[in-house]
Order: sequence, then C-alpha cells, then structure tokens
Amino acid sequence: MKINPSFFRPLNKPLSDWSGQKIWIVGGSSGIGLAFAKACIKKGAKVALTGRTLEPMRNLEIKYPGKVFVAKADVTIQKDLSDAYTRIAMKLESINMLVYLAALYSPMESSDFDQKMSVETINVNLTGFLNTIALVLPEFNLKRQGRIVIVSSVAGYRGLPNSFVYGATKAALINLAETMFLDMKEKGVGVHLVNPGFVETRLTRKNSFAMPMIIQPHEAAKQIIKGIEIGSFEIHFPKTFTFFLKMMRILPYKLYFYLVDFFTKNN
Repeated sequence: MKINPSFFRPLNKPLSDWSGQKIWIVGGSSGIGLAFAKACIKKGAKVALTGRTLEPMRNLEIKYPGKVFVAKADVTIQKDLSDAYTRIAMKLESINMLVYLAALYSPMESSDFDQKMSVETINVNLTGFLNTIALVLPEFNLKRQGRIVIVSSVAGYRGLPNSFVYGATKAALINLAETMFLDMKEKGVGVHLVNPGFVETRLTRKNSFAMPMIIQPHEAAKQIIKGIEIGSFEIHFPKTFTFFLKMMRILPYKLYFYLVDFFTKNN
C-alpha cells in the first residue's frame, strides 16, 4: 500500500508569524490563560481577554495599550458572552484564533455527589465552550481560516478518583476536538487540543494529594505556543507524565482499575 505524502505533514498548518494573530482567550483572568496571553503579546500578537475576574486582565491591558483588550463575561450566560464578543470584534476588527480555557473544578467523589456544583461544572467547562464557538464559527467558516484551541486535561483520558463530573467534561472536550478537527480540516480551520498534566493554578490548589511533575503556568503557555507553531493537533505536557497516562488508556479495565487503585492508595 502506497502511503500518501500528506500523512507525514503536521495535522494543522504550522504558525511561524504571530504578528498578524488576533487572539480571543476565554478564561484569561488567571493561570494558564493569563500566562498564554503574555506569551502571545511577546510574540507580537494582539489579544482579547474574557473572564469573570476583571482586575488581572485590566492590569495587562494597562501594561500593553493597543495590544490587549478586555471584556468581562460569564461563559454560562449567552447574552453576556455575545456582548463581550461584539466589543472584542470591534476592537480587533476580526479574530483568527480562539483559545478556550474557562474551567471550573472541585474535587468530588461519586459518593459525595454535589448536584449544584456538578451542573455548574458542566455549564462552564462544556456548555460555555459551545456558547463560545457559536459566536466564532460563522466567521471562521465564511473566511475559511482560523484556529480553535481547546484546553482540556489528561483527566479526560479515563476515569480518575476525585474527578467526578470534571473528568467527564474534559473527556467531552477531547471528543469534541477530535470531531471538530475531522469536520473542519478541509475548510481551512485548524483545531488544537491541549491536555495538560498538573499545572500550578487556583484549581489545582484545591487538591490535597501529591501532584507529580507539576509545572508553572508560564511553562504550560510555552508548550502550547510550541505545539501551535509546529502544527500539532494534540499538545500534551509534561510528556514524561502524559505518555504514562496515554499508555494507561489502552489497558483493559481490570488492569487499569488495579493500577489506579495502587497508585492513588500509595500516593
């Protein structure tokens, strides 16, 4: 069987010049989102930040006038998000990259099910993403260009303790990213899936267990930039940790459950 040469090309078009990029970062008020915004600005891009906490985003806007624009919004409220998008689109004139990082997490076991928190988690992590792409996809499809960067998590690879509902939302984002890539690849729109391991953020500070190979937000931002530049579909890090979890994905349930139980009880 003859292999098509395109098989060896990157799944997405590599990005070498950030100076023409106009990036909408949803969930940009802290952690990876804020660090990624700073990295993009240094690369020469213009950035629009949306989040629920205004002050850190506003500080960045003051520091980089004309390069950063801020619109406070709640991703779970469609009108709120739509108004923010309208203001951002007017400031940037157009958007050619969407980065979705908005996330809600609270450690939860199935036996301690909290319905209110579960619904809120689904609304932010999953429904919020759908609310966001509903705004940018028409423009991307019309122009046959653009990039969508979906930040999920290795928690979406398989079921894990203390990740009830959160892990399910991240698994859904992984599935959505895969489907979107297949649907959009012939339409000029790139799709990148980001699956970080542990990153030092306000979310991971809620964990009471040891987090192996945890990295800082600026390191995560650097990895995302690198992955976009080389045209990767999945961007996962730190690789020593994520490769181990990838191997766990292919194990039969009996062995997988045994290993997860072993590692968590000996953590």
